[in-house]
Amino acid sequence: MKYHTTALFLGILLLVPGLGYSENEDFTRQLNFGGYISTYLYKNNVDSGSPLAFSLSSDPSFVVSKLDTFVESKFAPNWRFFGEIEFVYTPYGYSTSTTPGSQTSSRDATNFVFQNPLTTKTQQNNGLIIQRAFVDYTVNDLLSFRVGQYLTPFGIWNEDHGDPILTSITLPYSVSTVTYAQAMAGAQTFGKWFASEAVSLSYNAYIGNGDGTQPFGANPGGTFSGGGRVQADLFDALTLNASYYYGDLSYGQAGSGKFTVTSAVNRSTYGGGLKFSLANFVLQVEEIFDDPHVVTGPTVVAPGTGTAPPNGTQSLFYAQAEYTIWDIFTPYARYERVQTTSFTGNIGAGGVNIHILPQVVFKTDGSFVNFETSTNKLQDFTRVSAGLTVLF
Repeated sequence: MKYHTTALFLGILLLVPGLGYSENEDFTRQLNFGGYISTYLYKNNVDSGSPLAFSLSSDPSFVVSKLDTFVESKFAPNWRFFGEIEFVYTPYGYSTSTTPGSQTSSRDATNFVFQNPLTTKTQQNNGLIIQRAFVDYTVNDLLSFRVGQYLTPFGIWNEDHGDPILTSITLPYSVSTVTYAQAMAGAQTFGKWFASEAVSLSYNAYIGNGDGTQPFGANPGGTFSGGGRVQADLFDALTLNASYYYGDLSYGQAGSGKFTVTSAVNRSTYGGGLKFSLANFVLQVEEIFDDPHVVTGPTVVAPGTGTAPPNGTQSLFYAQAEYTIWDIFTPYARYERVQTTSFTGNIGAGGVNIHILPQVVFKTDGSFVNFETSTNKLQDFTRVSAGLTVLF
């Protein structure tokens, strides 16, 4: 089914250049293409006795972290199509998929899902991933509608999606771990109210079928999800937002050609954040609370993988500061405090971006993870990374 969807999407891309709109002589159709590539060298420093040594190699490794292409078409008045596809051709990192009764390794290269070691997003080997594919219809500033697959409007970071606009190579734990569906297929309404030239309020409300377990491994979901976000932008300097997400998730085991649910989870995730900008300085702070609640029920066939989390609220906090010098150098530093049902820890990260051109950025990045408590006896580890992101 995923190959049929991919073929349909590529067919749309091929047909779009030949389409026109002649009913409104004042309308000029717009078509834009673009994309980016990110390639990095990274090295983990993990104690050989740590449980993490199984999934985090200490050998240095190159990785093409991202190769994405975009297409945008404003094909009629008030209508807009946007698509993003990611090319995946090489497995890397630790396989998150299993065949019935066996565990795959990162060297298996056929029809398995693999995990990007830098973004920790799950990805299907040998294919294309539809990151986004949606159609917008705008009534006015206050009201727009969106249908298709979209990035979930939650918090600050999730929709700041592409590597060229992200300062760090390593993402915050609150972004890389699964606490909400980072993308979903569904419907959304959104709008913005301009109270004055300096103050605006915006909102998003959505429903979809994102289950959050493998948001880009296939068409996300199969279970109901919904939520919303409200945001205030003040004086071109301060952004405040609050977000809420609800989703039904399923966990269990694969076997006999189907997925059998062993536990179902109702997940409520909520949080707030701020982004403050003054001249060349940017401060970003966000805290997310995740409250999974395991619900027992009959065994059914449904999507989802892994082990259901235990009941209990998880708290994920980060604060990041950066400063741009001469429009070329952007050093940054980030602190995270993570409290989950399985471990409590502190994460520090920092690095420098060098803007060789507006479209070419060289990045260096280092992070340190300290586990205060861990039910799995996890041990501290560090990671260093460097590489290039090119927007084309």
